[in-house]
Amino acid sequence: MIYEPFIVQPVTAAVTVAVLFLFGAVIGSFIDVVRVRESWKSSLKGRSHCTNCGSTLTWQMLVPIVSYIYLRGKCASCKYPIPSHHLLSEMLMGLAFASSFFFADSLYIAGIGIVSAVFLVPIVISDIEKMEVPEYFSVPFAYISLGVAIVITLQTGSIVPVLGGVLLAVPFFLMWLCSSGRAMGLGDAKVAVSLGFLLPVWHAAISVFVFTFWISTLGLLCYVLYMKTRVRSFRLKRNTRMPLVPGMVVAYAVVLFSDVSFFNIVSWGEQAFISV
Repeated sequence: MIYEPFIVQPVTAAVTVAVLFLFGAVIGSFIDVVRVRESWKSSLKGRSHCTNCGSTLTWQMLVPIVSYIYLRGKCASCKYPIPSHHLLSEMLMGLAFASSFFFADSLYIAGIGIVSAVFLVPIVISDIEKMEVPEYFSVPFAYISLGVAIVITLQTGSIVPVLGGVLLAVPFFLMWLCSSGRAMGLGDAKVAVSLGFLLPVWHAAISVFVFTFWISTLGLLCYVLYMKTRVRSFRLKRNTRMPLVPGMVVAYAVVLFSDVSFFNIVSWGEQAFISV
């Protein structure tokens, strides 16, 4: 019953996707304010204001996405550049909410995608900006994910959700432990255990682990090629650190919303090899 497919009429689906995108953009705007203020150790109370001139932002300046584009990414008072992470958070959250409904084959998976986005979008942005996984997002996400896994286990009698969390987190934890934190941070393992708790089948955890490094490597190559087009003498330093959570989240989305898995790819490869 949990994974029962749902069917929605095209017009209703289009309206739902549009509403979810707008709602997600609003949530993304709020969540990014929380993330920034928590990182600054400042109070969540009080109205938003420009960090440069201190002028209070009116509601016209706080409309997600639209205000940023209308103001051309600058403060209306002092013309100081508005940090692009605000727009990024709004766009990613809106797309995540809409995509969760559009690509999901059941209401449960759609709900899991939306709940995950609330925590994963700010974590991804923080990992890209500072190579940090903020605990004020990762810890609540872990508790919520564990709660979902326990509920599913009690309803279905299967320990697959709990097993998935452990299965996905252990490799990241061992890599952190064996490298004394040089290969990756412990925050990656905290995110991994949360994602594993929400995966519907145990072997999906293995796929997420493998895909994480494939996608991260591809992202690194794209970054190098992009920098080469801007600076021909650009070279990647040996001690360059790479954010791993974005690749992990993309891998999680691929596995959660599609039938693609590491085992499918291996099977396709074997069939192609045999046919040749």
